[in-house]
Amino acid sequence: MNSSLKEISQEIKNAKSIAIFTHKNPDLDAFGSSLALYYACKQLGKYVDVFLKDDINERNLKLIGENPYKNDFTGKDYDLMISTDISSPELLGDFADIFCNGRRKIVLDHHSSDNLKGDLTYRKPNYSSCSEVVNSLIKTMKIDFTEKIASLIFIGLTGDTNSFINTNVNAGSFYTAYKCVKANADITNINDDIIDTIEDLKATLEDGVGVGIAAPQIGINKRIIVVGAKKENVRYNDAEDIPLTAMINPKWEKSSDETDIQFEACLSVPSIAGKVERFKHITL
Repeated sequence: MNSSLKEISQEIKNAKSIAIFTHKNPDLDAFGSSLALYYACKQLGKYVDVFLKDDINERNLKLIGENPYKNDFTGKDYDLMISTDISSPELLGDFADIFCNGRRKIVLDHHSSDNLKGDLTYRKPNYSSCSEVVNSLIKTMKIDFTEKIASLIFIGLTGDTNSFINTNVNAGSFYTAYKCVKANADITNINDDIIDTIEDLKATLEDGVGVGIAAPQIGINKRIIVVGAKKENVRYNDAEDIPLTAMINPKWEKSSDETDIQFEACLSVPSIAGKVERFKHITL
């Protein structure tokens, strides 16, 4: 059963020292929700630490701006422990026992699973990200919605909605994004990140002999593809040069029912090829 945001807000205000945790192998929502809450608690004058065991890569560090995370638990007896974007103890990694044995615990999440227990819990499966949950809490706490906090909420929101194209997007997602932009959230880093992804895909494709590559193939969970090849690298006699082209959130539909079967391979498993049936004509 959910606690009210008013109850959670009061619990945070009553605490003198707070430890915040997010899940291992963090995504942008993990960063956005935990750090937005971290800076909100600092506004209240709390002694607050935020914990994450994982190293942060250069791409994500550029998005979040700085790294206040602590890798090792300090041993301090915190008045309150808060988890963000965590649905089960296992996702806490090395910090699982520390959190579960905490004096007082708050769980903030947007997943339907409730395997992680807190003294107070606010779980909203109809929210598209935990950053939206934290945004609602910050509003209840009457915290100044600074540019830094707005930028972090926006990062988490765009990350978990895949730039607002996933099925979890709803009117609340867009309203939260609007409030972030209105508060001068820095959205340039999100745009720069997309451009950097495209450049990485181009470089990977040009280094091989493929004709297309998608962002998940280089470990980036975005709907971005790059296609292109010189004629000498295309294995079909009647093929022409394919201009190097990047596509963001591409969609396609067949233009006819006519199909063709050709051998195909993949840059992810370059030593394997097989026959694949495809539509001959599509609209992209």
